[in-house]
Amino acid sequence: MRRAGLFLAAAFFAACLLAGCREKEDVETIDIADFDQEPDMVMTDFDYSMSTDGVKSWDLHCREADKYDTLRRFLFKDVKLNLFDGPAVKAVLTSRIGTANYNDRNMTAQSNVRVVFNDGAVLTTESLTWDDSRQVLRTEDFVRIVKPGGDMVTGYGLTMDRNADEIVIKRRVKGTFNKDGSGKITDF
Repeated sequence: MRRAGLFLAAAFFAACLLAGCREKEDVETIDIADFDQEPDMVMTDFDYSMSTDGVKSWDLHCREADKYDTLRRFLFKDVKLNLFDGPAVKAVLTSRIGTANYNDRNMTAQSNVRVVFNDGAVLTTESLTWDDSRQVLRTEDFVRIVKPGGDMVTGYGLTMDRNADEIVIKRRVKGTFNKDGSGKITDF
């Protein structure tokens, strides 16, 4: 799951680059009320891909991408983000909405956020933000990570570094593990 987490973090970081961003310290969550004005540009059935040295890193698809110049943000609707390692998809993130901030390179996926990793692990939460200044993915919402075989961890708040070397669930952590492969589940 660490390798898949790296691709998630890299994709969030790379997706922000399309906005030509600068640094900012605070991470903001999506407030739909901020987007009550008319967008400056509306793009439907929006696809955007990023590649490095001719190799695709990620591709983003959404039903609609609205550009708000005064807010310096994009608002994405019905998001699907495929993360690649070579020709293979390593993880897929989906959410109802997402934003990319032009200024700080931060991105947020919100509402029914689901990340399916190539090893079968699934992370679900209501919001997930890439904090570019700190180089971490984070949320304060409830998080559930389920791996094939029945291993599961839940709790509130998550921080994951860029390389997924450190994943921290902050509070009310609970887990169920099939520790010896026998099918016997152990709770903690």
